[in-house]
This record gives sequence, structure tokens and C-alpha cells, in this order.
Amino acid sequence: MRLIGFSMLLSGFLWIAWDCADGFVQYQHALWILQTQHLPPGESIRRTDAAGAMRQLSLDLKNRHREILLPSIVMLVGGLILGFNRRAVAEPASPNGGPAGSLGSSGAGGGPPSVS
Repeated sequence: MRLIGFSMLLSGFLWIAWDCADGFVQYQHALWILQTQHLPPGESIRRTDAAGAMRQLSLDLKNRHREILLPSIVMLVGGLILGFNRRAVAEPASPNGGPAGSLGSSGAGGGPPSVS
């Protein structure tokens, strides 16, 4: 389970790092080119056409930035797996059914003697 947790954390981190370093930039540039191709020809354009193109670009980018939730959720699940796995390893059950180091029904704990 630890391997799964670590691999999910690492893959989510690398996914976010790649997206921030390269993915968002390429997507934004491609959308900018696409939006400029749909503008009317000529050196000057109407204000409504420019505002419409900028609005559409903004909406497309907003939707793209929401995709950051996917690798974030992968990292969250990986961290939760590691956290729950660590608790299970840190608190193993003792043979008498209780937590390790607890006193059994006979009152004789298997732990080290106390020093006074």
C-alpha cells in the first residue's frame, strides 16, 4: 500500500509540475491562435468582436485550469493512503487483543518494567 501511496503522490506532483511548466502555456497559446483566426479580416475590428473573442478565450482557459483538480485528487488519495498505512503500522495489535503495551486481563503487561 505504501508503494501505491507514494506512486500516487509522485505522479500527481509530476502531473501538476508538467502542467504548470508546459501544459498550460501550450494550451493558452493554441487557444490564442484559434481565437485570432476567427476574428473578422482587416486591421481594425469592432469592439463587440474583440470583447467576444477575449471572453471566449477567458472561458476556455477557466475550464482548462479546473483540470488541476484531477492530479490534486490523485495526490490527496495517495497522501491519505500513506497516512492510514502509517497509523496501522505504528499501532500493531498485541496478542491479547488490545493495543500493544496495554495490560491484559491478568494485569501483567508484556512491556518493560517501570523504573522508579
